Amino acid sequence: YRETYNVLGPVYPIGLGMIQANCKKNGIKVDLYDFTMTEHTNDELIEKYSLDKYDLIGVSSFTIIFESIIKFIRKIKQSNPQVIIVVGGHHMSLARKRVLEDFEEIDYGLIGFGENSFYNFVVNYNSDKRYQTEGLCYRKNNKVFENPISYEEWNLDDFPFPDRNNIIYDYNEAKARKDRGGTLSISSSRGCPYRCTYCVNCKNSYWLKRSIENVMEEIESYCKIKKCSIITFADCNFFVDPVRAKNIITLIHAKYPDIKISFQTRTDQIVNNEMIIKEILETGPCIISVGVESDSEIVLKRYQKDTTCEINQKAMDILKKYNAESNSYIIMFEALETLQDIRKNYEFLVRNKITGFMQVNNLYQTLVPFFGATYYEMYHQYYKGSIHTRAIPEFVHSDVRSLYDVISIFRNEYEDKITELVYTIEAIYREHKNNIKITEDLIFVMKCQYIIFEYFLIMAEKYGSCDYNIFKESAICKKVNELIEEYLDEDAIQRIEKIAAAQKSNMEMV
Repeated sequence: YRETYNVLGPVYPIGLGMIQANCKKNGIKVDLYDFTMTEHTNDELIEKYSLDKYDLIGVSSFTIIFESIIKFIRKIKQSNPQVIIVVGGHHMSLARKRVLEDFEEIDYGLIGFGENSFYNFVVNYNSDKRYQTEGLCYRKNNKVFENPISYEEWNLDDFPFPDRNNIIYDYNEAKARKDRGGTLSISSSRGCPYRCTYCVNCKNSYWLKRSIENVMEEIESYCKIKKCSIITFADCNFFVDPVRAKNIITLIHAKYPDIKISFQTRTDQIVNNEMIIKEILETGPCIISVGVESDSEIVLKRYQKDTTCEINQKAMDILKKYNAESNSYIIMFEALETLQDIRKNYEFLVRNKITGFMQVNNLYQTLVPFFGATYYEMYHQYYKGSIHTRAIPEFVHSDVRSLYDVISIFRNEYEDKITELVYTIEAIYREHKNNIKITEDLIFVMKCQYIIFEYFLIMAEKYGSCDYNIFKESAICKKVNELIEEYLDEDAIQRIEKIAAAQKSNMEMV
């Protein structure tokens, strides 16, 4: 795992925004911060935003960055030992009591969705009634307890819409590409009825949905205030009820025909609902994101995807048949995977032309088993690390281990530079589209990571291990280095403009 060169600004945290909105509706003032892309230290954040002056701070938790979250919480506690820290989010919901048992600096935890529970806790935290809060983890008499939570009486339509302007982001805007058209990220449902072993939802049986009218009301209220070109449904699975999904999209495109709609689904849902997919695509522009995960039958069974390679390919064929704009997700590396499984995954990407620059993470996606998930319970012996950190795979097969290691070295040295190259050359290309060299360079840098991945894959297949030094002497590595030297310096744009001007002059003479 590594921090990559950021190219987009932070995405609005819908769950936290809804918690804030529910508190505000009931008379509780809550400030909302997003520090996911901050460049400040913990001490600097505490001082800049006077975080040690709050009575109570809620922190959302994710397993892969939980170590950083704990360091942040400790700093706040050092500044003000009296502040009450409540942790929620995915990691808390999966690890539950273990979080409070292992970290004394965390005062309380909240399991599951927090709109009601956070508000009820805040209202009652000065009395013993706080211990009655649904989903609360707490200490009492040197023991840790956890309250159950139920969603049987929940109606998502009862919650107010989040105020997307009422948030403080802390990030370096100079490093983030601007949202060119305006994106609305919205959640129309919660949960997922499927049981993929690695998923945070693997042990939940609920699927809670908002009414179509309520979803449209939020979209319309947003579009009255801000220009919007993309609506992204952040649902775990937007297509649980295909007819409902179609009706929502039809209504949106009837009112906003130019807005592009993005949503996630499964390959079997596409295959089982081909005509609905066709009708959706006829309403207007859509991006359909598909969780393929693997093109190996053995791996799919291990993930309990309840799909097959045949279903996966048929779904891709259906999307192609109707000219759908789509994204497909592959888990390339997993501790038990073989080199043959990885080859199948790579060929799937190539065969289905899933080789764009924006999809390059498919090459590096590594399964992270979360403590509390079914996959972790079944295969945790093949991973190392604390239950509160990102688990590191201990690959069963040495050739896969070698491939993974060399890919990691490559990413650390080149990935950020290649990303910067793509956006630098793309910006120059927009000004000089007739320049053949710029066009060829742009095509190359957008595809080079796929070429390099297969370079290493072939090396692992032929020799059982990979040698990074051989790659450094290869023609493709030299080509990448030449482009970095050519474009990523202060004089690059001026030099390119001179080339373009000379080319234009030659064309005029001809």
